[in-house]
Amino acid sequence: MGKSTWIALLWGWFIPGAGHYYLGYKWKGLALFALLFLLYGAGIILAEYRNVSFREAPYLIVYSLIGSFTLVSLLFTASLPLIGHLYPFAYLLGSLYTAIACLLNGIILLNLFSISLSQKGWLEE
Repeated sequence: MGKSTWIALLWGWFIPGAGHYYLGYKWKGLALFALLFLLYGAGIILAEYRNVSFREAPYLIVYSLIGSFTLVSLLFTASLPLIGHLYPFAYLLGSLYTAIACLLNGIILLNLFSISLSQKGWLEE
């Protein structure tokens, strides 16, 4: 009996790349984690830690469903006061990086689901 698809997806949602690692794709999982962590981290830093805010961008609820990074960021930055952005271009670029990281995590979860079904023989490779 293979490993659970749902556990792999839960790990992949909670820590990007962990689901691949769980299914035996260790290097792929580590590379995906590093990619998303760096992309998301760069976005947060560029946007002065203010781009993950429901008050400024209510659509972030969708991103938090796609990946836990956004949810964790919301918890840590929710109490920060909203201020004018010193560098508007950097804020926009940081927001773009963050959005791309979240959307990539959604694609990675779909890939993880496909890999898991393939391992069980339910899907042809």
